[in-house]
Amino acid sequence: MFNLINISPSDIRYFFKLQEWGDVYSYNNFFYKIQLKGNALIPFVLFLSLLKINMIRNINIFRIIFFAGLIISGNFAYILGSAFFLFFYNFSNITINQFHRNVIILFTLIIIFSFPVADYLDNQISMKKDVSLAVRKDQVNVLTNNLTEKPFNFLFGKGIGNTINVKTAFRDYTDDIYFELQPLYFINQMGAVNFSVFLFLNVIFFLKKMRLKSIKIVYLSYIIYAVTNPYILDTNHVIVIISLITLDNYLRNENRMYSSTL
Repeated sequence: MFNLINISPSDIRYFFKLQEWGDVYSYNNFFYKIQLKGNALIPFVLFLSLLKINMIRNINIFRIIFFAGLIISGNFAYILGSAFFLFFYNFSNITINQFHRNVIILFTLIIIFSFPVADYLDNQISMKKDVSLAVRKDQVNVLTNNLTEKPFNFLFGKGIGNTINVKTAFRDYTDDIYFELQPLYFINQMGAVNFSVFLFLNVIFFLKKMRLKSIKIVYLSYIIYAVTNPYILDTNHVIVIISLITLDNYLRNENRMYSSTL
């Protein structure tokens, strides 16, 4: 039998990751948060469900489920990404009457849900804020210090797969490849020059492969909430890119078929 009293939150988190069950962590050594695999895609699937595509029946049920999942997660970056999506998707290319109608609906929803939802989000975000910000600051210091050990490291990086053998008050980074600020870890490996080239090529790829405005908005919304979480250039990011390119091609083919029948 395990002696649960002597098991630390870091031991529990390591066990869950070892079993590939997801992630579990605690901010106060009493209450635990469980982050299941696929949790990072909740805002993304919400964005897709809000696109004006008649592909799924009873889509509103799924929208409610995805929205509830987003709120329950209590992730402030998810809220920012969703706000970006809602603003640019709903308020671009609409008439004045549609704009007024959307504003009325939006403010009605805010009035209905503002107090209970805002109170819950405030509790969740406040609970995470102190530790989360401290951990991110710690990671910035660790990664930048490692990157600037030698003059050319900042320009050309420490090499793909570089690990940092450092222990701090927040975390043991020995052989770790998991960082909340994942883009900074890629800069640590690639350097400013290589990462800039890589970023430029990604922008070109984005502009060529995702041509529809709605698809671009979904992708940018994902980047906004993923950049401060470890969801950049991971499995989630690959799923997002493949899904959006496939959907973009499908919608453009549908539009061409519709136009040819007129």
